[in-house]
Amino acid sequence: MAGMAARVIAVLLSTPIMIRSLGLSAFGSWILLLTLVGLAGLAELGFTTGVAVFMAAERRSPSARRAILRQALVLVSASGLSVTVAWGLLSPALGSRVAGLAVTGDWVTASRVLALGLLPRLWQSLLVSWEAAVNRFDAQVIIEAGAFVLLNSGLAILALIDGRYWLLATWYLVITSAAVVAHVWALRLDLAELLAAPVVAPPPGLTRFSLFQWVSSLGSTIFSKADRLAVNAVVGPSGLALYAAGVSVASKLNELCAVPLQPTVPAISEARGREANNEARQIVMDGLYLNVTMVFGIGTTMMWLSPWIAAYLSPSRTGELTQLICILVLAYASYSSTVVGYFAAQALKLSMANGVALLAGGVGSVLLIWMLPAVVGLMGVAWGNFGFSLAYIPLYVVLKKLGITVREVRKPYLASAALLITSFAIVTTTEARNPLWNLFGWVASVVTFAFVVPNGARSVLALLNIFRRVSAKP
Repeated sequence: MAGMAARVIAVLLSTPIMIRSLGLSAFGSWILLLTLVGLAGLAELGFTTGVAVFMAAERRSPSARRAILRQALVLVSASGLSVTVAWGLLSPALGSRVAGLAVTGDWVTASRVLALGLLPRLWQSLLVSWEAAVNRFDAQVIIEAGAFVLLNSGLAILALIDGRYWLLATWYLVITSAAVVAHVWALRLDLAELLAAPVVAPPPGLTRFSLFQWVSSLGSTIFSKADRLAVNAVVGPSGLALYAAGVSVASKLNELCAVPLQPTVPAISEARGREANNEARQIVMDGLYLNVTMVFGIGTTMMWLSPWIAAYLSPSRTGELTQLICILVLAYASYSSTVVGYFAAQALKLSMANGVALLAGGVGSVLLIWMLPAVVGLMGVAWGNFGFSLAYIPLYVVLKKLGITVREVRKPYLASAALLITSFAIVTTTEARNPLWNLFGWVASVVTFAFVVPNGARSVLALLNIFRRVSAKP
């Protein structure tokens, strides 16, 4: 959690500096460059998840883990190299036709520099998955959080000093490459063990599983990256800058919930490997309580703080940004409540459920973002994010698979939803910025939730004990 706290602080400090230094339109154009980075990340072909799941299942077999890593590295590198070449050649067209910008030489150069960073970024993703598979979450958190803080700090400083896109892109390339080196160093002992192991064929099903997972990645990427293209098309770069500022806050809700729940993948995989189905079921039940408790706690805090956050990020358009943040927090809270279902589906190798739901949700969300502004204006781009709530489908499939009824888990979901909607209604109708009033509203919400869902703390402690036990296994 310390790593995620550092990320949140880095975003809150760097975003307003970049907006004020670059201006809303230029900041929106930089966001579009980062959108291209996110879309190009699909070149990982789903192997980041495949590596985590299959290597976790083969923790006692260095030969199998070597085969898994080798196959993933070869295919992902080939895919990434192809995308890098195409991206570099098509950069002018990507700016003018896809992003709808009056493309400058600086923008095209920055785009090509970011293209050079694609391969290191893909390798970084594989290394992070490797760390998850062997329970090196300590190294993963330290390196990823450190790289994120350095990246955002450097971007803010460069925006203040110069602000040219190619300089920002170069810093991105430097930090990504440094993160790869740091991850390799952290895994050096496991790497030596793998290199000494005999060469064997990779486990069957790795490529198929990864490609199904790639469909899930496609849906998530459409939702989290292609939405910027839709927003830019309907409200322009200035509106995109406000939207990106709101998302930079609300998206932390999902990230903060995902990090402590990542160990559910190896924990459930390990339990299923021992045919301990009741234990896997309990991990999911406890994970649900942790998931919803975190969504409520973080979401309601963001909601009551949103007037101050908006004033800090964009003093000239505080009212609009407050509304955007509150709507986006509701939307992200909705689908972030399904994080444990997404991870459990990975562990149970139900990649089809993840893929179909997230792809449909991503496409539906972008369509809503494109259509709703014609009806409700700028706020429509935020309301469109509710299209991604189809992420509840994998959660339902997991519950059915493990014999858990909706009745058993509905109480925390209903309590969280009711209190978040109440907080949303109060904040958006009053735009309250009275510290005492906001503190009272937040405390009242937390106390009510704790009263309605009294066993949340027990589930959190039980889940942490399981994670410790699984991590201690050789």
